[in-house]
Amino acid sequence: MTDKASLVEIDNVFEKTFDSVPDLIMLLDKQHYVLRVNQAMADRLGKKADELVGQLCYQVAHGTDEPPEFCPHTRLVQDGQAHEADIHEDRLDGDFLITVTPLRNAEGDLVGSVHVARDISELKKAENALKEAYAGLEQKIEERTQEISQTNTDLKNEIEEHQRTAEKLRETELHYKTVADFTYDWEFWVDQNDSYIYCSPACERISGYKPEEFLKNPTLFADIILPEDKSIWEEHSQTANRDSAQREVQVRIRTKAGEIRWIEHACQPVVESRGEFLGFRASNRDITLSKNAEEDLHLSESRLAEAQRIAQMGNWDWNIGAGTLYWSDEIYRIFGLTPREFGATYEAFINSVHPEDRDKVVNAVD
Repeated sequence: MTDKASLVEIDNVFEKTFDSVPDLIMLLDKQHYVLRVNQAMADRLGKKADELVGQLCYQVAHGTDEPPEFCPHTRLVQDGQAHEADIHEDRLDGDFLITVTPLRNAEGDLVGSVHVARDISELKKAENALKEAYAGLEQKIEERTQEISQTNTDLKNEIEEHQRTAEKLRETELHYKTVADFTYDWEFWVDQNDSYIYCSPACERISGYKPEEFLKNPTLFADIILPEDKSIWEEHSQTANRDSAQREVQVRIRTKAGEIRWIEHACQPVVESRGEFLGFRASNRDITLSKNAEEDLHLSESRLAEAQRIAQMGNWDWNIGAGTLYWSDEIYRIFGLTPREFGATYEAFINSVHPEDRDKVVNAVD
């Protein structure tokens, strides 16, 4: 398996990159070639994302013919570990905290890295301002008399607290997730044994249960399906296999808060490039609002039909261009016909009129 094929396999698992992430993200192979960039990186470089694919990262990001000495991706390729670098890059017009995280294939082999550049220009300005302020205060402390030494000490303590806060912020940024879970629908991936490999945070918004609860209990989704719909889910689960195309099913669940919601579930098998079956990739969408609207529409149509039956009145539409008619059920009954008994066309309507009255009807229509 090539490195690029392995990265494509990973890409298929998560379905798409999250272009809404504000950090500048590149997926790189071990030879420094760009496999994918997010929209923020493409916009910063003033290019379209697909124009950057296949180019060398140090050429597009730094404008050099070889990786810079500080390159964390080079170190990652050498030792397989995550690295970081704090740099200033004129080409990207700012200061950046660069973090690289290893990407590995299903066998655990290193195939590249997720390269994330976080703009810390404002943080750098704040740090420089703090340093300048500190230096200025130190000079003032030396010039001050003993009677204001306590004031100088308080100021120094305040500056040190700012520095500690800045350091904590920096540590938090180092742990920032490189690929965020921003999908609105509830996405998940189960292995061949139906155990969860991944579950997106959207599951909590839809079901009330946290991702950790689904990871801990593989049958939780089936458990919260309403009894009336369990047979639908069981049939769907039993007929799913590695050769299935994308399949969809609609079921109702009871959320953790006791609410009933309609879920449109779509899934398809995950098969890596060598043909190994890795489980199923699935998406659950909350369609409760559309289902409720559909039920309201059916109810309105039913009430209209009943009102027409009682009043012995009907409605019809004629598409002159297509030559087709729509009759409500009561129109059929008015003509002494069984609803939907014949194709509703203009010719069929004329043929149903008494022969002595046909010319009158035709002349009225014309």
